[in-house]
Amino acid sequence: MENVISTLDMSHSIIYLFFGDIENTTAIERAHPEASLSKLNGHKKSYDMTGTPHSYISHYHLEVVPTLYQVPYWPNSHVYQYTYNHNTFEVNHMPSLYFNYHIGGLTIVVKP
Repeated sequence: MENVISTLDMSHSIIYLFFGDIENTTAIERAHPEASLSKLNGHKKSYDMTGTPHSYISHYHLEVVPTLYQVPYWPNSHVYQYTYNHNTFEVNHMPSLYFNYHIGGLTIVVKP
């Protein structure tokens, strides 16, 4: 069993995560910074692997909510906002990274 990898580092970085049309998402984020449509942008998770025989599972659960922005003098914009929960589990087997998501059945309408 020499030269066998005993642990794998599952540290990761999410550069950009969004749902729907990128043009609508970026336009709404610029016009309404409080919208926070891409909460995981720039998210980093790093694990200290020094001296541990274990690996990790990272599990993200996302609730995606369809949203319609109706702003005067601006075309209606359909976007998707989301909330998330992140859990980490220490394991003695193959590490993994999961993204589970649920798209809600209701649409939120934002008006001025």
